[in-house]
Amino acid sequence: MLKNIGQRKILRKKIYEDRFIFAKEINENLKFSVDGLYVKISFKEGCHSPEFENYLRKTMGWNSNQVYKAKNIVNKMSPIVFSSYIKEKNKDLLFKTINFNRIYISNDDIDQLFNTFHNNKIFEELESIYFDDEPSLLVTKEIKNENDEKEYITKPISQLSLGQ
Repeated sequence: MLKNIGQRKILRKKIYEDRFIFAKEINENLKFSVDGLYVKISFKEGCHSPEFENYLRKTMGWNSNQVYKAKNIVNKMSPIVFSSYIKEKNKDLLFKTINFNRIYISNDDIDQLFNTFHNNKIFEELESIYFDDEPSLLVTKEIKNENDEKEYITKPISQLSLGQ
């Protein structure tokens, strides 16, 4: 059993690094395996946690059209990282991390998150939530358009049909 959050962070980081090395090796091995098809495996560190998403929705009272807010937080960080931002009162970094390249959550939402989690001091609950690395498997197909120029179509493997 892990004694503290520091040990959990170290262990999770090691698992991610092992997966990163594995993905890099697989990507290299598959690079030229099928002519005109490219496969890319990757992992987003700590960004898979249905439990964290449900916890955020329940705690914040986010329903229907607000559900995406929890999903966008979970897609950007682990519960441990989220908890550290709240503990350190780092609203700016939380806002920038969640809203990287696009606005998903407003400043009012960030204030509401901080008020709810910081005032209730529920860090231990956050830090004990299960999370894992989010896997991604993309397949890119090289095609020639009507001008005989190369084009690339990329899809997640989950969006491919059995015939593809």
